[in-house]
Amino acid sequence: MPYDQFTLHDFILDDFFIAWVKSPEPQSTIFWEDWLMKHPEKRALVEEARQLVLTLSDPGKELGERDKKQLWENINKKIQAQTSAKVSKQEVAAPRHSLFKWFFTGRVAASIIAILMLAAWIGWMSMHNHSSTVQFTTKYSEIKNIALPDGSQITLNANSTLRYSSEWNEQEDREVQLTGEAFFDVRKKPGKGNAKFIVHSQGLDIEVLGTQFNVNNRRDRVEVVLQEGKVGLSQVGNKGSSVTMAPGDYIAYSNQDSRILRKKVNPLLYSSWKEEETVFEEKPLYEIAEVLEDTKGVKMVFLNDSLKTLSFTGTLPNNDIDAFLMVLSKSFRINVSKEGNQIMLQKNK
Repeated sequence: MPYDQFTLHDFILDDFFIAWVKSPEPQSTIFWEDWLMKHPEKRALVEEARQLVLTLSDPGKELGERDKKQLWENINKKIQAQTSAKVSKQEVAAPRHSLFKWFFTGRVAASIIAILMLAAWIGWMSMHNHSSTVQFTTKYSEIKNIALPDGSQITLNANSTLRYSSEWNEQEDREVQLTGEAFFDVRKKPGKGNAKFIVHSQGLDIEVLGTQFNVNNRRDRVEVVLQEGKVGLSQVGNKGSSVTMAPGDYIAYSNQDSRILRKKVNPLLYSSWKEEETVFEEKPLYEIAEVLEDTKGVKMVFLNDSLKTLSFTGTLPNNDIDAFLMVLSKSFRINVSKEGNQIMLQKNK
C-alpha cells in the first residue's frame, strides 16, 4: 500500500518507518523528508506516529507484567475519556484477549489513537522476533541487482528504495513498493492462477504476469516504459482507469492532476542506465539536469536560461561525470565548471 494511503495504525506498524524513527540514517531521512514535502497534509499524522513509536519502543527491555497491566489501564482510561459510551468496571479491567475483541469487532468506535498504542506495542514486540519486510536502498551513483523469491530480477537505480513482504507463496499476488527507479524482469509465477506481480508506485499500480519494464518514480511523477510482454496500469482507488500497455509504450502519470500521457518510444533508451551509462537521444539539458540530481546528487545550475532547452545526444557514464561535462562543454561551446555539489553552465563570452 502506498504511504499516502497509510493510517496512523499503518505507520506505527511499518518496519521502514519504525527503523527511521528509532535509528535514522541519511538515506531514510532523505526519503521521509522528500515524502513529507510532497505530502504536507500528512505531516501531523507522521509526527503523531513518530511520537507513538518513540514512546512505546524501548529496545533495552521488555514490558513486565506490571507495566503491561498499567498499559491496559491507561488505554481503557483514554477510551472512557473519548467516547460517550459507558464502559463497565469489568471492561476497564479486561484482560488482553478482551481488548483484542474490542479492536476487531468495533465495539469501541472512538479512541482510535488509544487502541493504536496497543497495536504499536504488539508490533514492536513482534519485530524483535522476525522482520516481515525486506528493503533495498541505493545511494547516489549506486546500482543494485536484486533477486526476488519467485526468481524475478530487479535492477535498482541510484537513490531508490524497493520494499516487499518476506512472506510470498504460490497462490497470492506478489507486491512490491518502489520509490525512485528500477527495471523489472518478472517471471511468470507457477502455481494456481498465475498470481500477478504488482508494483505500487506513487498512486499508480502496475500489474503484470511476466514481462520486462522500467519504472521511474520521481518528482511527483511516475514513468513506465514497457520493453517486453504486457502490463496493466490503474490509479489507486480507481480501477476503472485501467490502461493496458504494449511493448514500446511510454506512460507518464502525475498524482497531482491524475493525468496520463502516452506515447511510443525506444524502450532501450529508458533502461540504458542498467549498463552503467545512461543514453540520451535529443534530450533537453533541463531534463538531463534532473537525472543528474536524482541519481548523482549534484545540481546543474543554468546561468543562462536559453541553455535549458538545448538538446543533447550522447551518454552519461555512471562513474565519470567529469568526462560527460567535458563533452557538454565542447558540444555546445559553453563554460562548464564545478563548485562543490553544483555544476555551473554559462555561455562563453
